[in-house]
Amino acid sequence: MVSLAKLVALVPIILLSAIATRAQNAKPGKNVVIVRGQAQKVYFYPAVDAALHRAVLFAPGDRGCEGFALTISERLAKSGYDTYCFDTRRYLESFTGRTVLSTTEIASDLNQIAR
Repeated sequence: MVSLAKLVALVPIILLSAIATRAQNAKPGKNVVIVRGQAQKVYFYPAVDAALHRAVLFAPGDRGCEGFALTISERLAKSGYDTYCFDTRRYLESFTGRTVLSTTEIASDLNQIAR
């Protein structure tokens, strides 16, 4: 099991992982993805110039998609990246409590979200 501090340290590693993210039916703004029975928020910022067809799954720190994370998402979109801001705060709140998330669970969940 991974402590919450280690989990929080892992999340920014995914910060700008340019991956082949193509959310089905994603609309600009808030979208909901179900992960292991829990509703998770993913905010979609479409690229201003989508000629490159690149996407980023942006997983900011434990505060989620607010404040400076919104600015980063908007700037990535203006730079030509379809940006999916994953609300890590909601994710951590929904899966932390009596148990602690494992790195395997986190990797599997992010893989599901990226699809």
